[in-house]
Amino acid sequence: MGKPRIVFIGESLSLGGVANTLQAAGFPVSLNQKVSDVNLMTDGPTVIVLHVPDDQGIGNLELVKAAWPNYPVIVTLDKGVDRSLADRCQQAGVQAIVWKPYHPQALLRRIRQVG
Repeated sequence: MGKPRIVFIGESLSLGGVANTLQAAGFPVSLNQKVSDVNLMTDGPTVIVLHVPDDQGIGNLELVKAAWPNYPVIVTLDKGVDRSLADRCQQAGVQAIVWKPYHPQALLRRIRQVG
């Protein structure tokens, strides 16, 4: 089986270095501003990387988990957000949390762990 497609949701669309690192490692990448922009019509495996900027972002996490319960989700959180947000993300069933700013290789390691 091939490498999973990486679907970013809510991350800055200027993920140049991150997207380039993942693509160079053989991962197809899709950048989406909103959950409603995502089209997961795919036969292969997928890993979702969702940015949760604040408490309101938990709603997007719930939407993602409800719509695609079988796909692993990595959440990115901004440095300085309340740690309780990370706890709530873990309770919602995410496979990993990556704190921003992150190095592209750190995200790549997490993707390999959950994908």
